[in-house]
Amino acid sequence: MNTRLIKVVILFIVLCCSCAKKDASSQSLGSSVSKEVPTKSQELVSNDLTRLGKSRVDASELFSGYKFITSFSKKIKPETGLILRSYGANHNLPKDYPFKNEVVTITACYALIKTQKDTISLEQARGMLVSLMESMLISINSDSYIRQYLEIYPFTYDLLDISIRFEDENYIDLGTGISQVYFYRGKIKYERYDIKEYTGTYPARGKHYIIHEETYPEALAIVQKSGALTYFP
Repeated sequence: MNTRLIKVVILFIVLCCSCAKKDASSQSLGSSVSKEVPTKSQELVSNDLTRLGKSRVDASELFSGYKFITSFSKKIKPETGLILRSYGANHNLPKDYPFKNEVVTITACYALIKTQKDTISLEQARGMLVSLMESMLISINSDSYIRQYLEIYPFTYDLLDISIRFEDENYIDLGTGISQVYFYRGKIKYERYDIKEYTGTYPARGKHYIIHEETYPEALAIVQKSGALTYFP
């Protein structure tokens, strides 16, 4: 893969992933912006593509990792209701990482639309995230197209950076129960969102805080034992 294109891929991930992780003490003005809303970082990527002799294209056409993520997400959406908000590959790698192939890590940020009257329990959030990640791993390792671009095969859970936000129709995280669950750097973390002011329009004003964290193997064992593990599509 062209070195310049790899840098563009990394730039896209670092700047565009709207599901950035938060510390428990961080302040927030609301949930992530829908991927349909243009951002300055997307303009930067567009400019880089132009300099590479490429027209402005959908990010899924950029390289193999994007194609896999968008295809997988379309397949699971009817069953799960999960909406792909942002995505990418090769996130958090050193600038001088010695690429041997195109795809080293995969990032995907999803949203599930609910209402502020709904509550997602920690157990439900755990089951959704683990089922999503297990299904994605099976799909990655059984897909002959993406396999040829993987730097590490079989692809393992520690190479994923996956999150699910539970939002209302105004893109605002739920104010009761779990507002976000994500796997990042070896840990699954569960957040709540304490809404201080809600006007019905984005953004609300509030604070996210972590209420629980665990390793992926711990979460997988719990979900398997409870019988909540679901494979899709």
